[in-house]
Amino acid sequence: MQCHYTEQRFSISPTYVVSTPVYSGGSWVRSKKQRQSESNLQKNDNNGILSKKAATKMRNAVNWLLESATWKTVYSKTEQKHFRFKVNFITLTVPKIEGRDISSKELKALLHNWLVYSRKYFYMKNYVWKIERGKLGKLHIHLTTDTFIHYRKLRDSWNRLLMKSGYSDTYYSRTGHYDPNSTDVHSVKSIKNLAGYICKYMSKETELGADWTGRLWGCNYELSAGNKCSYIADPSELAEVSESLMKREIRYSPILSKPDSMGGTKRLGEIFFVNTDTWSRHIKGKIKDAYDNHRFYIRSQTPKPPKEYYEYGVIISQLPTIYKKRMGITQYKKPLVVLRAVAKQSELLLN
Repeated sequence: MQCHYTEQRFSISPTYVVSTPVYSGGSWVRSKKQRQSESNLQKNDNNGILSKKAATKMRNAVNWLLESATWKTVYSKTEQKHFRFKVNFITLTVPKIEGRDISSKELKALLHNWLVYSRKYFYMKNYVWKIERGKLGKLHIHLTTDTFIHYRKLRDSWNRLLMKSGYSDTYYSRTGHYDPNSTDVHSVKSIKNLAGYICKYMSKETELGADWTGRLWGCNYELSAGNKCSYIADPSELAEVSESLMKREIRYSPILSKPDSMGGTKRLGEIFFVNTDTWSRHIKGKIKDAYDNHRFYIRSQTPKPPKEYYEYGVIISQLPTIYKKRMGITQYKKPLVVLRAVAKQSELLLN
């Protein structure tokens, strides 16, 4: 069956634009390698290794997060000064459990519960996470988000889940309290190539082992590959749409098929390499409109915390008796500390 050229697809991301033709008619048969890859995806079998395709998707999610994030001003009442914030880098650590390792299913449930809590109480919408095992064997979840989370509120929320699940019992037996230093958060603002830094850090080898099953990374839908940004151009408007990509300031490379038995290749499309400066200075028209609309869509889905959420002070108090009973804890030497923010945030930690 003969194929007919019908339109041109522009797949858009913050760092590249891929232009490929779309044909109607004809037939396409998946190769053996493609069928095997599809089978592996259905089994969710990754052998604890982040594939190149998965790493690319993760980098795209991080880039969309950075491009859609806005600067926010946070006022610290304890330090009596303002500082600007755009994105942060969070690490959640699971203590080693005596006698066994935590399974991928258990870690997935733990992360899910924390994400649900964070969406409700930290107003977190956009995030990218990745799992790895540290040098000492502890499991870490690295997460980047555009939401400000106070370090004490972060630690309390995570430690409460660890305590409820029994994962900090070994720590309690050694120290007498359930408040390990299990979290870390940094505001990332002084690094020039922020996207490159975060992507490089999160793309490190996971060291989870071949028996690990389940996802190694994830993000919210708005940042995912399921929410793609693209523009379909009719042949009549192709020249107008692609004009801004044909500038000498923009580097591009042809996309070629694998060589056939005679060594010949086919041109499948082109890839144009762009960055934030390129988008703002050189690219215009319908492709730029699609890019801006996608950024603003991600941004519009982000809930706005109340003003008092960004005006924080720290009051450390003992864990209320009602909370001890709810968690089934009757004896321990040192009470778990709980953060109470100035603007009536204390009740949130008791729900």
